Amino acid sequence: EAAVPSSTGSTGTTEAVPDKEKQEKAPMDPEAVRAAAQKASDVLSQLLQKPLEYEVREALPCYSDPDTNSREIRNFSVGQVLQGYPGGGWLKLQPSAGKGWAHIGRSLALTCLVPTIRARYLEAIDLTWPGFSGLLKPGVKVIYIVEWRCRKSGAAGHTVCQKTHEVVSNMPPGKVLEIHVAVRLRGALAPGV
Repeated sequence: EAAVPSSTGSTGTTEAVPDKEKQEKAPMDPEAVRAAAQKASDVLSQLLQKPLEYEVREALPCYSDPDTNSREIRNFSVGQVLQGYPGGGWLKLQPSAGKGWAHIGRSLALTCLVPTIRARYLEAIDLTWPGFSGLLKPGVKVIYIVEWRCRKSGAAGHTVCQKTHEVVSNMPPGKVLEIHVAVRLRGALAPGV
């Protein structure tokens, strides 16, 4: 399985460690981070027929490597559309945008996952988004995850679907919500990624 963008939660176990034995978290090895971003980007390039399009929502720099300490190549402006393959929270740019890497964060929006509200109800919304139609190679399956969070109370929820529209319910009425659509891909090249 491959996550696009790469922010779908965490797995693993947690151990209780007495305070006197706690150690500071070791900094991540930049080479390992670069290698992981490159590998994830390569896997996605094998699952997709063409690069994904991202819209620049906040100005951001382009780096030579997926590392904010690497050389800055240029800057991107709000409204620009970039093409590439995501990996490890970074977008590996395709030659049309010039070589380099851009950190995804909140600065880039994957255009095929930007939701549109079709209808509002007291405790629900009817959403649609463009989706991955025409982007996937044969045999690749897609699952969409619609996540919502109330800015004020922190209440949150999600729903999982295979289509590009969903009525999301059990939401707090009359609250300002953040809506996010994520995707999971499953194909022969990424059965357990």
